[in-house]
Amino acid sequence: MSSENRVCRRHVSLRIRELYGLVSPLIERVSERVCPSCDYICCRERHFSYDLYDRIFLEQTGLYPTGMDTSSECDEDTYCRMLSENGCLLPRWQRPFRCTWFFCDTMISEMGEDGLMMEEIFGIIRELQQQRVKLRAGGGCIG
Repeated sequence: MSSENRVCRRHVSLRIRELYGLVSPLIERVSERVCPSCDYICCRERHFSYDLYDRIFLEQTGLYPTGMDTSSECDEDTYCRMLSENGCLLPRWQRPFRCTWFFCDTMISEMGEDGLMMEEIFGIIRELQQQRVKLRAGGGCIG
């Protein structure tokens, strides 16, 4: 990989991390109202796995958490190993992306009450998706 591509990937990685920083407080405002009283906790072991895009991003940051992928020995229906009484132990940008974009029906209803917040959350998630694709493609630079 050329030094120009490394620089481009670095810039895209920084933008991804920035986007996680923007979306996290918005999502947490909703989850703080919904999740504590929920009868079915969505955070299950079966969902805790990093996809290729997650791995590329986390490797780029130098913080890919080795040994964190779900193994076949785990009971997939147990609560996620990262779930604590106060929510996820990992900062949002270190979680699998699916942990950011998945919203149960109750959360979507809650977000729908504030249409602007819902629009903002989904706008940021769309850009996160675009940046993840760009990162996988080498950062979007030519050469």
